[in-house]
Amino acid sequence: MDLKISVSNMISECVDWIRAAELPQGGLPSEYAGSYSCAWTTAGLLWAAWSAGTSFHEFYMRKALNWTVKNRNPDLGIPQLKQGDYSITDATGQTAIACTLAYHDTAEEFFREELDKCVKWLLYQQLGDTGWNWRYSSEASWLSSTVFAMLGLYCGLHFLGSKDDIQGAMDRTLDWIKRIQNADGGWGSCEGGVSRPAVTALVCSMLSCVDPEFDTAKAIHFILQQQRPDGSWSDTIDRPTALSIERIGTSYAIMALADCGYPLESREFRSAFAALTRSYEKGTFQFRDTEIVSWPTRDGLLALCSMGRRLKLDSCRAISDAVKRQSAPPSPPPARVEGAVVIQKSAPDKPVFRIELRPQGINSISVHSFDTPLGEAAHTANLPFTLDELPVILKALQVGKYTPDLFPPPETQVLEQLDLLDHGAGGGFKGDPLQVVGRCLYETVFQSDLEPAFRMAFNQSRKLREPLHLELRFPENAPSIARYPWELFHDGRRHLISGGAVELTRYISYPESRPPFELSRPLHILFASSRPRELGRLSADAEWTAVSTALQPYIEKKEVFLDRLERATYDALRERFEEGLYQILHLDGHGAYARLCPNCHAFHYPHYQTCLKCKASMETVKPAGFFAFEDNARRADFVSSQELQNIIITSKINLAVVSSCQSSLIQQGSVFGGLGPGLIQSGVPAVIAMQLDITSGSALKFAASLYGKLLQGVSLPAAIGAGRKAVFRQNEWYIPTLWLRSRT
Repeated sequence: MDLKISVSNMISECVDWIRAAELPQGGLPSEYAGSYSCAWTTAGLLWAAWSAGTSFHEFYMRKALNWTVKNRNPDLGIPQLKQGDYSITDATGQTAIACTLAYHDTAEEFFREELDKCVKWLLYQQLGDTGWNWRYSSEASWLSSTVFAMLGLYCGLHFLGSKDDIQGAMDRTLDWIKRIQNADGGWGSCEGGVSRPAVTALVCSMLSCVDPEFDTAKAIHFILQQQRPDGSWSDTIDRPTALSIERIGTSYAIMALADCGYPLESREFRSAFAALTRSYEKGTFQFRDTEIVSWPTRDGLLALCSMGRRLKLDSCRAISDAVKRQSAPPSPPPARVEGAVVIQKSAPDKPVFRIELRPQGINSISVHSFDTPLGEAAHTANLPFTLDELPVILKALQVGKYTPDLFPPPETQVLEQLDLLDHGAGGGFKGDPLQVVGRCLYETVFQSDLEPAFRMAFNQSRKLREPLHLELRFPENAPSIARYPWELFHDGRRHLISGGAVELTRYISYPESRPPFELSRPLHILFASSRPRELGRLSADAEWTAVSTALQPYIEKKEVFLDRLERATYDALRERFEEGLYQILHLDGHGAYARLCPNCHAFHYPHYQTCLKCKASMETVKPAGFFAFEDNARRADFVSSQELQNIIITSKINLAVVSSCQSSLIQQGSVFGGLGPGLIQSGVPAVIAMQLDITSGSALKFAASLYGKLLQGVSLPAAIGAGRKAVFRQNEWYIPTLWLRSRT
């Protein structure tokens, strides 16, 4: 395989492993996936993941870094494992790096303050005019620990206000490092030690960043002289703890050779890369005689990223690239996709207020946010409506006006128990049901420290006249929570979502990589209209006309190609996907969330466990989302979300718009059981679907506004906001939901 492709694939797999290795209590594992959290390892893996292109806007990155600094010792240093252990240089230096990169991505002052604490500890712990020990003691400085301290100070030099003391400490150490270089060009583990290629390589890689004018030719020659016939370097880095870490020499050697400009096409380098891959498996690098994968994966990934920068892999970044821009978060360069003009792309351009909702008992939830303006916030709250009461509430939202004929006595009793009925003259609901329900949902989530933190973030966004991006996270096994209409959030003054002041997106947490989101001109859209004869009548052309009219200016300029699948059969859709052209799929037709009888294939509401037609048991049949395609006789062919996933998973679809009723509805089993959320599992990074029934008039108005704004280049959440405004007077603006697996 081509070297560039091999490196790119390995980098992607390593990042996926790091993401999946996130531990529930916070942090990343010390040795292998599932082992206990380690502050030292977490900081290093975050550095490596960022070098591979991962942004600190990703929830797991911020969560892990927050966990790390939360374990800071009173002396301001970072411990080896957790608070109370000795503060160590390697962990504190790497945490300084991670805080710098987080500040670079987000410009949040919190990370700069944490960087300042790390730098203060490092300055205090420097051993005279030399370097740093692994942990503070009267022993001599160790070169490997000094490297991490120097990189941490280098970050502080560019991001902190007081620089003289930092520059002075770095200058003293650089003079010492140059002075103790051995005659053979290498460095030992400490001053006067026998030259070791792993130590020498680590020092060279650091110097290429901190002091690029230093001539490393002699050191590189020494490293190459130590290469074994199989391309590897067998080496140890000694520690004052008597721990010798073996077989990391190859990763460090590759880092040094790549960072110092050694030719990648050379026999030595290709032999070294072949040796590195022998310790690689499933996204990790492993010490062959131990279970440890975290440390070698950090080193292996950093080596791959050094190669990636030389191979011009755009995703690979260096610390020096970040600090050159100081505190200004970088603007991503214009992307190129086969000559296309990108109109929508994943980009960490806005701060995101992330809230994780998890079930906690039968009718309560845990609410947790790791990265608010006031730090971490969490509480447990009772849901305002039980799962048994929720269907009645949703029905009340849809009808808008209470009449006894629409609500049989059991449902009326539920409304009375919740004090939602006005028994005065004329009867009816107490106030606007949308506001009442929205206020209840807001008070459930925004309690304790979370409410003032959210208010602060909201006020900041209002001051900047920018919408606040609110991301709600749901576990894949918690459909009951995702079923609530969170889009109705009402803070007592206004609905937050309806006017676009807040852009709410839904995110499903599950251990798979996040696909990139990108829409580029020319944009290819597949519009599938399904009209089975026996189902309720929908206008044959209304939504198609609305969408094609909105896109007409772009169609005329050949910036958009809009294809219609008029006979929307499952096989016809599968064949179109095999062409590999389409970026957007629009499904226009009937949807349902139901149980399908395994015997006679009759559809039933989810609460039925016995088929009304053939009396067969459906107790083991899980409800699922369905879309009504046509068969060859134009009868309904109900296709489940799982069947749709099978043909979409290998497509290039970046956005799916499902305008059918109940296409976002979820009740039991997995969140992925719903039609729209199920497409997320198939790899579609963004899905728009309807959580309740929506009128055809509102569906076409929403779609026309959505596409019109999307082609103007606004973000996907903002385009959905425009669609909500178009149907605001119909009181159906909250029905569309946006499921995301990628930042847009």
